Amino acid sequence: FDISEVAFIGIFKNINILIGSTSTTDMLTGLDANSIWAVNASDSGIYTSGNALSFTAVENLVGGSDSDTLTWASYATGRSVVLTALGAVDGFDGTENSLAGSGPSLTGGFFNFNILIGSPTTDDTLTGANLPAAWNITGAVNQYTVNPTLEFFAFENLVGGSDVDTFTFQPGASLVGNL
Repeated sequence: FDISEVAFIGIFKNINILIGSTSTTDMLTGLDANSIWAVNASDSGIYTSGNALSFTAVENLVGGSDSDTLTWASYATGRSVVLTALGAVDGFDGTENSLAGSGPSLTGGFFNFNILIGSPTTDDTLTGANLPAAWNITGAVNQYTVNPTLEFFAFENLVGGSDVDTFTFQPGASLVGNL
């Protein structure tokens, strides 16, 4: 990967590992290409879009203009994800925290994400933004639509935002947790 930094004139080339600063506002912006962001520790993970980039001490993750997937699949504790707004480019913005009280995996937030994948536990919660929304529960590819549409997997508990939320269950679909 090639990386630029505002305080540095020029570009760092062929980077495989990125370590953020002691600031709480570090931000990693992905390419305008399909990508997977796998968060595996506090403010740390692996960004994959063709090549892989390991990152540490980066509090804010920003997806590009193509499909960006954010996953907590390596966590052994349930996650509480709250959608806070529509993304500026596409997708959705949000925050996340541990349901076990161990704190967030991202102390800042995420921006412009199109697909979210919860942890392998059975108690992840996804809360919709405070916008009118349609939730389509299929059992395979679940969707949250405000315009754009967010796909989500492995979230057992769903919570609507403060506006009108419509939940539709397709034939044979079910929810392991609570609505």
